Amino acid sequence: MKLDSIASVCLVLRPGQTRAADLAAAMTDWLAARGIQAWRARQNAHGEPVWLGHTLPDLVLVLGGDGTMLGALRAVINTFVPVIGVNLGQVGFLTGIAEERWPEELEMLLTGGLLLRRCLVLDWQVERGGLVVERGQSVNDVVLRCGNLAKLINLRLHIDREDAGELRADGLVVATPTGASGYAFSAGGPLVYPEVEAFVLAPICPFLNRMPPFIVGSDKMVWLDVGDEPGLGQAGIFLTADGQAGLPLHSGDRITITRSPSAAFMGFLPQSSYFAVLRDRGFIR
Repeated sequence: MKLDSIASVCLVLRPGQTRAADLAAAMTDWLAARGIQAWRARQNAHGEPVWLGHTLPDLVLVLGGDGTMLGALRAVINTFVPVIGVNLGQVGFLTGIAEERWPEELEMLLTGGLLLRRCLVLDWQVERGGLVVERGQSVNDVVLRCGNLAKLINLRLHIDREDAGELRADGLVVATPTGASGYAFSAGGPLVYPEVEAFVLAPICPFLNRMPPFIVGSDKMVWLDVGDEPGLGQAGIFLTADGQAGLPLHSGDRITITRSPSAAFMGFLPQSSYFAVLRDRGFIR
């Protein structure tokens, strides 16, 4: 997909970041000189931009790292508004524009158009005693792991209605192709080409290595049942989505993860290359 016309841009940056704020001011002037309306979004408690007082922009431009990118991507789910980032973070794997070359690369974006990549989105929910107590969406991953103690957790895994076995581990990462290069990769999971429609399940330090990382089709439903754990209330098992604050889980909870019918769109420059980014960020040589 390709975006050819840009008349309005929403700038997203973390509050209190002086470097990003100075860059946002320079970009606003640069865009205004080219007849493009630009404004800064407010952010909610989850780091997601809010469009108060504005219609949806043609493009969201993130000034930050991967965490800020993920907040922006969650905010545009089901809107068809693309997100592209200027890397101000440590890795910035999801960002498409280099800070030191932003004027040239924005010029290329305006003249050559923007390619769009459809990102899979996870729908997740927590069921307790037969009732859904929490639900949400994630672009990168859903992670289950123990809280403040070095303790194994006990999960029963089902893929669709098939029992896939018991997992005793420090935790489990369920990632989209977008998130495969993050926590899932650190846990020993594979890199997944962005256009592959699949999920990665990557155990975190599995006990006796009984369950390796594996990939399932994105049409599958993942069920995770939290086992009975002595002292669970003290140690705490938490669910985190895209690295946000953890949701405490109870013994007997069932977590269901499926592919959302909605999607988010990430923008990148036509000359960019997935494997060039992998090399630049140190994933491959």
